[in-house]
Amino acid sequence: MRLALAVDQSEEPEQMQVLGAVLRDNGGIEALLGILRNPELGDEVHQSALLVLGNLGSDAVDKHADLTRARLKSFDGFARLLEHVQSSSDTTLIYALGAVQNICSIDPDFARECRGKHPILDWLTSLSQSENDRITHYAVGCIQNIERTNEREDIKEEEAAQAAKLAAEVAGAVPIESR
Repeated sequence: MRLALAVDQSEEPEQMQVLGAVLRDNGGIEALLGILRNPELGDEVHQSALLVLGNLGSDAVDKHADLTRARLKSFDGFARLLEHVQSSSDTTLIYALGAVQNICSIDPDFARECRGKHPILDWLTSLSQSENDRITHYAVGCIQNIERTNEREDIKEEEAAQAAKLAAEVAGAVPIESR
């Protein structure tokens, strides 16, 4: 709980970078994911873990958030976040949505994981119709960030394919289709 308060109340970017580094270097990310895996812990404990992970996974909070996101990936952290997006507790749900919104706005792997016919999109769409304005706000934000990130990555892939095709043509080689 104190860790969540420190993250939530800090206005010093340097403090967040130090805190992120300490957590990453000392098994803190794995411990927070362990908290999320344990259904016997109370909602407040899960909420605190979600707040910390969501903030430290955001470039706006920690300029080394990419390292946090890499740790999340290596320990199946995205699945833990997505599990909590289906929480029966509105407050836990809001924290989970905030974490997903923060991370999928930046991380193409996470956004790709949520792409297409993934059941989480159906769930987020239903949450976007919630009577709770905060849930609606975060659910819509998640959907928008997933879509924007995937569109951005599709454009990058298309540009890379076009560049490879052009390079092959210039070199006189036959281009290899990228898809």
